[in-house]
Amino acid sequence: MKKFLKILFKVLISIVIIAILVQGILLVPSPQKDLRMNQLRKNITYSDVPTLLINGYGGSNYTYNKMINYYQKQNIAQKTMTIHVTPTGKVHVTGSVKNKKNALIQLLFDWNLSPTYDPQVKWLKSVLKVLHNQYGINELNVVGHSWGGTEFLHALGQYKWIQRNIAFNKVILLGVPVNEAANNHVTYAEAKRRNITDAEYLELKHEYQELNPVKKIKFYNVMADYKDNTDTSVPNVQSEFLMSILNPEWSSCMTKKIRGIKHSALHQNVNVLKYVAHLLY
Repeated sequence: MKKFLKILFKVLISIVIIAILVQGILLVPSPQKDLRMNQLRKNITYSDVPTLLINGYGGSNYTYNKMINYYQKQNIAQKTMTIHVTPTGKVHVTGSVKNKKNALIQLLFDWNLSPTYDPQVKWLKSVLKVLHNQYGINELNVVGHSWGGTEFLHALGQYKWIQRNIAFNKVILLGVPVNEAANNHVTYAEAKRRNITDAEYLELKHEYQELNPVKKIKFYNVMADYKDNTDTSVPNVQSEFLMSILNPEWSSCMTKKIRGIKHSALHQNVNVLKYVAHLLY
């Protein structure tokens, strides 16, 4: 029995070590490559407004590695800052966006497997405050995949300080659930008529009734329809509920549905990467 317990202990220790190593690898930031200023593209607008990349549930460096590498290779944008948030909510920043055109900010939550997105909402509030107070960022674009976009919507709605101090020019949501009570067997119109909602959506809707951003926000709601109005992870109808919380007085919204791809392809498919670049730049 003692021999068995020793073997079991060694196996468990090995599993823990492997898990830590894998987690460490997944949190290695994407490589940074500066824009080639002598090769700027005529079809790209180079701006001082940085773009914050927010992962979804279980997201890691894998989420935006391809996007970052593609944009740097094509001389569209450059990753100049990495933000790590520890499981206790401490924000660690490396790099800068000062005097950097089309800067990309890679946000990595060191623990991104919570049963709810509430911790990430809280951490994201801290990240935005650090970016404004310590790095002078008053304007941002945002790209949020899956729960990453949901977290941003809640952080914006809950925190008046963010609304007053940071202008969000463009917010691109990739497969982002807004109302998770609806499934792909009902249309958006039917779900609204039947009042199919959950507590998080009702909270979000209430928050956005009082939203007062410093600048009008352009939302781009990008969905994937692999089959039967779902990307296999997020039914399109859940994303379509974005329209029900927005007010045309302080926002505009463009919806795009891309057929034949799954949820993860929204940050991996080259055609989607090109489309996102077109929206941003």
